[in-house]
Amino acid sequence: MGTIKTGFWKINFILTPGEFKELLNSCVQKGIAFHLRTDGYPEHTVVQVIDTYKRMPISP
Repeated sequence: MGTIKTGFWKINFILTPGEFKELLNSCVQKGIAFHLRTDGYPEHTVVQVIDTYKRMPISP
C-alpha cells in the first residue's frame, strides 16, 4: 500500500465553498492541521483556509 506524502494536492473537480468547508471540518476532526510553508509553519484555521479559497481566481 502507498503512503501519503505532505505537500500540495491537486483537486480535479470543483467544490463549492460550503462543500470545501465540510471537507476541511471532517479533516480537522481526524487530527489534520493546515500549515503555511513559511518560516515557523504557522497553523491556519478552517475559516482562514476557506477565505483564501474564496479569493482564488478561477483559471480557464
